[in-house]
Amino acid sequence: MTDAPPLAEQIELLRLFTADLPASLRELVIERYRMGYMQYGDAWAGRDNLAEVPPELADALVYVFQAVMSEQVRLLDIEQTRNALSDTWMYFTAMQRAAQRRQEATQ
Repeated sequence: MTDAPPLAEQIELLRLFTADLPASLRELVIERYRMGYMQYGDAWAGRDNLAEVPPELADALVYVFQAVMSEQVRLLDIEQTRNALSDTWMYFTAMQRAAQRRQEATQ
């Protein structure tokens, strides 16, 4: 693991990383990053960050499902969102396998 750069540099790198995202999503990502930093500091630098993703993706699907159950949206209205989250899961698991192969190659 590498040492974490100062928060200002982390935020600038995050801005570059999210530059092509919709502005509202980019700002929410940056806000949540700052919020996480206030609570946890640079703890991310010493943990398996990829292990954090699966439960977060599952939570997103749970929230969408609950929106259907509470009749905020109709099931037909969320099909693309559900499919996008499924695609994200597939891309993520492929990335996770690549990270595992990289880790094994360096051992």
